[in-house]
Amino acid sequence: MIPVSAAIALALAAAGAAPSLENGRPIDQRISSSYDAAQALQGELDGSWDLRDLAGHQIYGFEIVNPPSRRHLEAAWRSPLPALGDQASGTAEINLATRSVLRLRFLRLGHLVEAELHRSRNGVWAGRLIEGGRPLRVVLRRPGQP
Repeated sequence: MIPVSAAIALALAAAGAAPSLENGRPIDQRISSSYDAAQALQGELDGSWDLRDLAGHQIYGFEIVNPPSRRHLEAAWRSPLPALGDQASGTAEINLATRSVLRLRFLRLGHLVEAELHRSRNGVWAGRLIEGGRPLRVVLRRPGQP
């Protein structure tokens, strides 16, 4: 009697499939190639970001779409305050003025929110947020980034 695992391997071989190969290439290599191709379509700012005050409190969260060849980015913002209901999120204008200066603007509850941030060496963007005419020192960083 043939063990079940050997029978499965024989059946796969007879069907022309190998468990660790696809089109003659290891599956891990194909996954890695697909990941690399997807990453090539994204700029360095693509993904989730948190805007925090200097005490570390989240002020806003952002989801940024950053095609690598464009300076004008697409973004959505969200407030961590659930009491705002449908006013707790929206779209934002984000612009890379230079490789080291990022500007963002959006409306929240009818008020303009603006920030100018400068890139630091550790991948964090730091600068000033102005909301309702009041300035606040802030940092923009990836969630979980120190």
